[in-house]
Amino acid sequence: MPMRNGAFSCLNRQLTAERCDRSESDRHEENKKGIRWMESLNAKETGKHQILVSNTEVTNGEILEEISPPFYEEVINLHNELFPETYLTGADMISGLSEEKRLLIIPDGDQSIQGYVYLEGDRVFQEGNLEFIAVAREHQKKGLGKKLVQAGLTYLYENMNVAEVSLCVNVNNATAINLYKKSGFHEEMKLVSFKVSE
Repeated sequence: MPMRNGAFSCLNRQLTAERCDRSESDRHEENKKGIRWMESLNAKETGKHQILVSNTEVTNGEILEEISPPFYEEVINLHNELFPETYLTGADMISGLSEEKRLLIIPDGDQSIQGYVYLEGDRVFQEGNLEFIAVAREHQKKGLGKKLVQAGLTYLYENMNVAEVSLCVNVNNATAINLYKKSGFHEEMKLVSFKVSE
């Protein structure tokens, strides 16, 4: 099975994050030698994730607003609330925005948001990633997750000319997995996450 950029990103994002914790690692679920090696290090299994991939060009998503300074604090707070132990803090996400790293929002007034999608695209390799999709708790169950996924896909296919989009999701997040599959994603592989005790 070829290693795609999105899977590589999910496997190695701790190596690129400023707040890197090198005691964490991911292994393909079928890599029995790699899993045994992690166990020999007394590493603790911390979770399982799926890499989902979409090769179906989506261009019918709504065009969403790109983040602007009045919304920074709201996005940072929402991100840190919904993803408290992730590889990228809300502040780091905002400070790292660039031509390849974009954040689209659904505003809710002048300084509040209903949700956001953070995406990364590589025009050279024509691959994109939906890194984070977040909907404020009071706005969940209103179809905004689907709207954010479709907008992220549309942005990557139309503005970054990618041929493939991937994402990494916890295998226990059935609601998100169902949403992604309904949006054209299919399972590429499963990973087992480990943390080495210090």
